[in-house]
Amino acid sequence: MTRDQFKALLHLEENLIPPGKKNRPGTPISPGFITIHNTGNTATGADARMHGKFLINSGFYILNGKQHWVSWHYTVDDKRVVKHLPIKEKAFHAVDGNSVSVGVEICMNKGIDQKLAFLNAARLTALLLFDIKALNKDVKKVVPHKHWTGKDCPQLLLDEGNTIGLKWKAFLDIVQRELNSITDVQKRILEMEDDETDALSEKDLKAMQKAAKAHFHEK
Repeated sequence: MTRDQFKALLHLEENLIPPGKKNRPGTPISPGFITIHNTGNTATGADARMHGKFLINSGFYILNGKQHWVSWHYTVDDKRVVKHLPIKEKAFHAVDGNSVSVGVEICMNKGIDQKLAFLNAARLTALLLFDIKALNKDVKKVVPHKHWTGKDCPQLLLDEGNTIGLKWKAFLDIVQRELNSITDVQKRILEMEDDETDALSEKDLKAMQKAAKAHFHEK
């Protein structure tokens, strides 16, 4: 199928973190990798849109009385992909990987169709490989969070003992299959118009901050 037909499968929405917010420093990067995460948040309703609200309304967790800012470029669930940052701006999601990779978070909230969420993530990853010239359509440029920091993430794509094995290979195989289905050669970076967001409830905000702390704090 054409690139535009393929893009339509993602149900892509854009809800960008405001410029100047501490989790959007505006630092330019040249992505050489795509870093895959699981959110670690199993709460009801913790879908892609809620993660977007979290990044805009908060975007930090508190540890030892200090704010630790987090961000990434896309969140994926079983219904849509939400974009939070331009892919050529730095996000805070993988320490050394922050300056060289696009961060993709895959939801794992209660009630999600996880298989479909992984398919959507594989399709987004395939489109990024297609669009970003430096990646050269090379699936080896797709790495897990664990690659950068040793963190047990993406937890649902790691094998027993939190090792990079058959589950990760199966995900990359889906990425390759989806990449092979894009037939045209025109390359364009994913960009959309801004979309407004609603505020999070205090309960949801605290739940998101708790999940972010567990997910991003590198022990």
